[in-house]
Amino acid sequence: MALGLAHTSIRYVNSHNPFVYFNDIYGNATRCSRIVNANPGASGFLALPTQILSDLNSVSTASNYMWLSPNLCDDGHDVCAPLNNTVSQQNHYLSMLVPMIFNSMIFRTQRAALFIVWDESATMLNNIVSAIWAGPVAKNGYASSLPYGHYSAVKTVEISWNLPSLTSYDSAAPSMTQFFTTAPLVGELGGRRPALQA
Repeated sequence: MALGLAHTSIRYVNSHNPFVYFNDIYGNATRCSRIVNANPGASGFLALPTQILSDLNSVSTASNYMWLSPNLCDDGHDVCAPLNNTVSQQNHYLSMLVPMIFNSMIFRTQRAALFIVWDESATMLNNIVSAIWAGPVAKNGYASSLPYGHYSAVKTVEISWNLPSLTSYDSAAPSMTQFFTTAPLVGELGGRRPALQA
């Protein structure tokens, strides 16, 4: 893994983008070029991701996996004006962004899923955090009493795309495929390429 990555701006930290910590991404200019600024020229509270929204409205060129790391104002980490309340900030951000995602061409015409997950909990007990699946393939109002961790998200992608496990941690993690109405079809989005947005 690559170490020593610095802040790319005052309101964004690379540590919230796990992909840049892998040497085969960090050391590869082509792969790094897929990491883009989600909202060029904007920062702070309500810097909505114009680039990912544009990508979601382009069926022919949209990636089959998109990662968005909001800045520190919008992810509920830092207190930012004008709300100066971390919970209100992230709630306002999501209340604006999620409808835009659901109204995108990909979510209106494809079998797509939105996964919203928080990176830490109050206790960090077993790395259990709040998470939500939503979109055309997610079950409405479904909740599980089973505990999941970040490795469960990795395991779910691996199962959905028929990929091998990366480590013993994701191999042993419970998947979250029961949150889907039907099992994702392997390769159904195969022509697209991965994109990461910060």
